[in-house]
Amino acid sequence: MTRQLLLECKGLKLGTINIPAFQVLLGEVIAVVEPTESWDECINLMRVLSGRAAAQGVTVNCQVGILDPFLSFAQGEGIMDRPLPDLLRENGLTKSEAYEVIVAAGLQPNLTYRDAQLTNRLLLEIKVSLLRGVQFMVFSTAGLDPLGVDRVLTEARNCRTQCSSLALFHESLASHHESIGLFDRLCDRMLHISKRQSGSATGDSA
Repeated sequence: MTRQLLLECKGLKLGTINIPAFQVLLGEVIAVVEPTESWDECINLMRVLSGRAAAQGVTVNCQVGILDPFLSFAQGEGIMDRPLPDLLRENGLTKSEAYEVIVAAGLQPNLTYRDAQLTNRLLLEIKVSLLRGVQFMVFSTAGLDPLGVDRVLTEARNCRTQCSSLALFHESLASHHESIGLFDRLCDRMLHISKRQSGSATGDSA
């Protein structure tokens, strides 16, 4: 049975990095080893890899979600200090759906988004994305401890028949995760994004 093609990248240059050609099929969890030097660069990379930012040679054939646990539910003054059920309902979930995903992410309904640990924020984002019909998620593992990485990837793997994932790992930490067998256990394959040589960056994509 042929799996649905969710995304195709024919290869491109983005600032100081080279993104190789690759495809994403439904049912995959892909580890992306990347060399970005700041969170802004990482977000820009996720926008390109998800098709959210215009980039020549990137074609997306499904609904995509970028999981940014620092910003997704925090747009506006005081938003991060609002109770989680209120935030989720304002983002389109019903009352019962909001409580369901909060509990499933291992959180208490009386918490604010600021109170939630980074791992739980990502788990919450995954649950919300599935309810919204997202078929392809892009997220970074930056800031997660090894147990958090394991929990998030396990969740992504458990839902891969509904939604594929690109999980970004900074190159400085990827070797550790690879050495303990995390990629072999929880990811279907790896994608390596390389740094361009000094002086060759032209910023071919936004």
